[in-house]
Amino acid sequence: MNIRLVAVLLMSVLFIAAGCSKEDKGGAVGKADAKQDPSSAVQEDGKTDDEEEQDAEETGVELIQKPENAGDMEIELAGDVILDGKQLTVKGQTNLLEGSKLYVNMNWLEGILIGGNRTALVEADGSFFYETELPEKTKGLITVEVSFEPPTQNTEIMDHYGETGEKMTGPFIRLYDWNDDDANRVEYQKASAQVELFQDDGEKVEASIAPPVWKKPDDYGSTEIRIEPASVKKDERYIYIDGVSNLLEGTRLRGRAMLPGYITSAFISETDVNPDGSFRIVFENPETDSRIKNLDEYEITIETNIGNTSFSTPLETYGEHGENMTGSLIESEGDEKVAQVRIKEKAE
Repeated sequence: MNIRLVAVLLMSVLFIAAGCSKEDKGGAVGKADAKQDPSSAVQEDGKTDDEEEQDAEETGVELIQKPENAGDMEIELAGDVILDGKQLTVKGQTNLLEGSKLYVNMNWLEGILIGGNRTALVEADGSFFYETELPEKTKGLITVEVSFEPPTQNTEIMDHYGETGEKMTGPFIRLYDWNDDDANRVEYQKASAQVELFQDDGEKVEASIAPPVWKKPDDYGSTEIRIEPASVKKDERYIYIDGVSNLLEGTRLRGRAMLPGYITSAFISETDVNPDGSFRIVFENPETDSRIKNLDEYEITIETNIGNTSFSTPLETYGEHGENMTGSLIESEGDEKVAQVRIKEKAE
């Protein structure tokens, strides 16, 4: 009797214990499910940018942020071009798409710079960087151009900006042409930033990449040609001529010094007119050339060179030989008409 009672009591205790154990397990499962609540997981994964940046700051991780206007059609370029000794560095920011190729072209007024990989790639954050070493003999004026040319990009980037860059806008946009695989000349638009660096003895010099300001005149594109030199400046090495005109972008201009008693092609330079008709011509200063003797006065001429103009719009407007140009500046040179301005200079 006592044994049977003890057995019943033991069975009751085991049953109650099993029930409590099942409730504990159920409670544990319930708590685990709450931790895995999908709504809670979405909230954690869907952090705002500010929260992600805060987390990055706390962990010391630097996030790469692409420009807010990356891929916009109004192209932006900014940065610095530095020449320290013979090391040339180009660094800056742009809103061009990641992976865009920028070409760094260098034009040395007193010679030709050949060779080297002159390409910089746009990174995810819009930055770009290029560095090279110039030859030891490089002195004087160097023009550095950073350009983006859509036809040379990969298909995705080229399609984004247009096969000939026709979708791009902004002050950096310039005309350019090239020969395709079939040797046919193709006109297109490029984004171009140009700066000048003058170095004499290896000193550190730099210039900033900034958007140019163009001011088209009311008579822009008129066939009655107007060319007005605004300033003529000289230093020990060069003569700098800045001016305005109503000529169409891409019209070729030639500037040269005409020295009495000398026949020379040393003091001459050509340039294409800017998008607003303005121009800058630089050539070596004959006054400081040891080969030139007894120079008191001379003449500087600035004239159109239609024969070397390659763009279709000025050729169609002015004629392939300049025959459509009119006005008081027009003179005949063989089969061509040229618009010419003469400036009288006194040697200093």
